[in-house]
Amino acid sequence: MRSTIHHNISWRALAAAAAVQALLATSPAAAQDQGEAAAETAAADAGSGDIIVTAQRRSERATDVPISITALSSDSLAAASVLTTGDLGKVTPGLSMDRSGPFSQPTIRGIGSSVTGPGINTSVATYIDGFYQPSSVSNDFSLADIASVQVLKGPQGTLFGRNSTGGAILVTTLEPSFDPLVRARVSYASYDDIAATGVVSTGLTDNLAVLLSGLYRYDRGYSRDIVTGAPLQEAREFVFRGKLLFKPSDNAKFTLAYTHGDVDDPWGVAQVAYRGVSAAAGIPGVVVPDDPKQVAATLPPESRVNYDAITLTGEVDLGGVNVKSYTGYRDERDYVQLDSDKTAYPYQYIDFRPVDETFTQEIDVSSNGSGPLQWVAGLYYYRDKAGYLDLGVTQGAPRFSFLNARLKSEAYAAFADLTYEIMPSLFLTGGLRYNREKVTETYDSILDGYTPHSFDKTFENLSPRAVLRYEPTANSSVYLSYNQGYKAGTFNPTGLSPTPVRPEKISAFEGGYKMRSGGTVLELAGYYYDYKDLQFVSYVGATAQLTNAAKARIYGAEANLEQSIGDMLTLSVGAAWTDAKYKDFAGANHYEYLGGGVIVNGPDDASGNPMVRTPKFAGRAAIDFHAPLAGGELRANASVKYQSRIYFDPFRETEQGKYALVDARIAWTDPSDHMTVALFGTNLTDKAYYAVVTQQSESWPANYGHPRRVGVELSFRY
Repeated sequence: MRSTIHHNISWRALAAAAAVQALLATSPAAAQDQGEAAAETAAADAGSGDIIVTAQRRSERATDVPISITALSSDSLAAASVLTTGDLGKVTPGLSMDRSGPFSQPTIRGIGSSVTGPGINTSVATYIDGFYQPSSVSNDFSLADIASVQVLKGPQGTLFGRNSTGGAILVTTLEPSFDPLVRARVSYASYDDIAATGVVSTGLTDNLAVLLSGLYRYDRGYSRDIVTGAPLQEAREFVFRGKLLFKPSDNAKFTLAYTHGDVDDPWGVAQVAYRGVSAAAGIPGVVVPDDPKQVAATLPPESRVNYDAITLTGEVDLGGVNVKSYTGYRDERDYVQLDSDKTAYPYQYIDFRPVDETFTQEIDVSSNGSGPLQWVAGLYYYRDKAGYLDLGVTQGAPRFSFLNARLKSEAYAAFADLTYEIMPSLFLTGGLRYNREKVTETYDSILDGYTPHSFDKTFENLSPRAVLRYEPTANSSVYLSYNQGYKAGTFNPTGLSPTPVRPEKISAFEGGYKMRSGGTVLELAGYYYDYKDLQFVSYVGATAQLTNAAKARIYGAEANLEQSIGDMLTLSVGAAWTDAKYKDFAGANHYEYLGGGVIVNGPDDASGNPMVRTPKFAGRAAIDFHAPLAGGELRANASVKYQSRIYFDPFRETEQGKYALVDARIAWTDPSDHMTVALFGTNLTDKAYYAVVTQQSESWPANYGHPRRVGVELSFRY
């Protein structure tokens, strides 16, 4: 049976949102429509090679935006073999996209969540078409019908609000087209990795257009059970998206979208014991595998996600003022089963079933002109109901846990951000966001001896922003900025502690330089972060417990250079240097392995130690070559990503040494530009490396990164 959250859509809220959209539809007309330009936000060509982004909630050249941004078009993603959001770290130095069990763990410049789960949000916010995605279970998804992706580095508290202390990932999907559009892609790769995607769009009437897209993927996986030989990472994914565009006039458009996803991917829970650390290791005859392609489990690992989302977006140009409305509802149901001791011995397994229901409404108003003052302001409402049914079993003993915890968050926010040209080429920006959020935890205990209870807490926050930017030339800018980020306070979703977890706050100072001239793009940035009340996860047994670490400090520098050589060759190099340490982290949970299956833990002082999952140095180099061939075009891309040593816990008990990953792709497009055939390979040196390690009393679960994959792809577009 599934855990029960009473799924009931707020019809009053939806009705109010519909009224807002109707009001927009009847607003006076004027000027031009800028909505369609935003559909290809990142990596759109403005006519002179400029990259257009929406990092400040309006369409601007990337050179003019005082934020460190990686902007990628769908073509750039394909050329770099970026197939999922989990691959974005390959093309973005300073970004790590990890998973712990079924949960996605993005980290930017050292800011991330050690473990995520229901009610434990990530510190890097993910948005799809302007809608915040609260669930970390489903945020590692395939990039099938994507127009662009933008990765914003640094806290985005003013413009994007809660849970963006590390940054934000903005994903934009394709918009319906009035002109007929057909795209299809099929691929086959190692381990029977089969993927098929399709997109169809056309106009229905003069003011109605529709888009339908779908994705199916099957992957046998590379790990096998050491006892039965059966594959334990067999994955299937199906995603469908439908959009209906209504454009009553040139200055208004409304997009209704529905998305359904059904994902069965046990990779994150088909884990090994890090260096053989397991409580079952002391039992005679028990084998603890630590081979990247061997897994031991009492029960088959499972991780299933099923979700539905309905969104309505309205955009109206009132002549000098743009108004946008975002209305969204999302319902997600998950199931996770994993072996806690990572052996075939029936020692302990965990069965938990998260659910999540979200409603959001946002109204943004922004300037639409060329005067010295540019501004954007908005109102935001967010309601999330997360549930957590935890079933824990120890062999030979009664069920040790049977709890049903529910966490409700209701947030209101208002923000404004203004940029004024105080003198030619000199711009001053100021912004402020107010957020008020009430969090309520309800906990029902059946077998573990805890008393059912309910608690609530209200949190308030102000997030300011200030920027001074100067344009030395028309195609360059230098900036100094101050931003604050805010991650919402919460309760432990497991219900084991009635003490609320305080909000984490970050103050960020950044200076940068951006330049685009001819075939050269150069971006430099340096930053310093003062990080307080970090929300950090440790384990009580196999149960994640969220606490506050007192303070941390982070500083670093980044550089990105892209150089076109003639019309056929482009070289790009990116590097990120980060120094991240805990300033004050007394009472951190310190796990140690004494051998023979003995794992001990207790409070210790991690002050002065490196922050988890943060390499001192990360870099990427790539070469992209294209040339005419047989009447069509040949395109070849090769890249290498390097990462220095990282630690997975505050006491450096678990680590991954430095390593490099090499990817390559070669493709030929026929003379009609309709068909492309490609050969691709990822992790070509077949490097074995730990992608993530966690520590528990039963074992130290670890996931190896994906081994070498080679494949072939055929795509069509009309």
